[in-house]
Amino acid sequence: MEIPIGTRSVVQHDVLGELIVDLNQERKRPIYPPGAPEADLLDGEIGGTIQADGAVVTVALCPHLVTDLPTWVDRCAARFIETVARLEEIKGHVAARRPDWSEPGELPVTSAEFVGRLRLLGLCHYDDKMSATFNDGGLYGGHFFIVTIEEDGKLDDEVHLAG
Repeated sequence: MEIPIGTRSVVQHDVLGELIVDLNQERKRPIYPPGAPEADLLDGEIGGTIQADGAVVTVALCPHLVTDLPTWVDRCAARFIETVARLEEIKGHVAARRPDWSEPGELPVTSAEFVGRLRLLGLCHYDDKMSATFNDGGLYGGHFFIVTIEEDGKLDDEVHLAG
């Protein structure tokens, strides 16, 4: 699969389906690692949707230091599939780290009920890490839970509450 750079276009991926490519290449110094020399860096994203968790889920691929773009996109697709296969585990991870916002005298929501209410909204893959974003199940005022997944599949201990 050829992925064009410099012009917004649509490409077809064997696993992810239709992807919208909006990438440019610029010569600049990367933010990381500190002190790195100037390089040709990608700026922008490749976006699409997949079916997962009973809904349409947005996927975003955000390469920056990637040199072999087609191989990296294939690797991202595999990681998205692995992540969807682990959704219950990841939701349990989020449940174990959620804040208790119950009012005094109100029974807290059980972990099982919380997990049942979470829905995956999006997956974003960066150069080597990715994140999974979940809705709050109507329990946290419309906030989102974001968990970072390392390249080796390890879930970051900290789960972020945003929005």
